[in-house]
Amino acid sequence: MRELVERLDALCDAVPFHASWYLKDVATGARADR
Repeated sequence: MRELVERLDALCDAVPFHASWYLKDVATGARADR
């Protein structure tokens, strides 16, 4: 999941406008957002 979070952050950093995301792993309950 860490790799996916890093890729999503990189995609958000690349755009000239505000972008955010939320991710939840339903199997483990792990959450991440930006």
